[in-house]
Amino acid sequence: MSSTVATAALFESKNVEAAGDIVKLAGKSIDKLCADERFRTQPSASFCSGVLVAPDVLLTAGHCVQAVPCENVRVVFSYEIDAPNRDPQQVSPSDVYQCKEVLAQNHNFNGDYAVIRLDRTVSGR
Repeated sequence: MSSTVATAALFESKNVEAAGDIVKLAGKSIDKLCADERFRTQPSASFCSGVLVAPDVLLTAGHCVQAVPCENVRVVFSYEIDAPNRDPQQVSPSDVYQCKEVLAQNHNFNGDYAVIRLDRTVSGR
């Protein structure tokens, strides 16, 4: 069941738009892949991914929050194709969180990680 998945996609805030009871995610297919590539037409909008390690804490790569300031990072759960007719570019507002602060970060030869606190406790994960 997808509601128990603790992985998330990271988006820049400019690519996340509230539209009533849904949130639209900007993205496009990866057109540089070969024409016969199986997933070529699937959208790719996030710039990184992460995993929930505490109710309001996410682990991701250090370079992810180095490239985009914390206040501009949106953490999106349910960015997935879990049904044939489901649009992965639309999620519920309850699946979108904001980076509140970077708790720890390292991006060098000794490791590439960041631990970020979200703006609220994640529910359903």
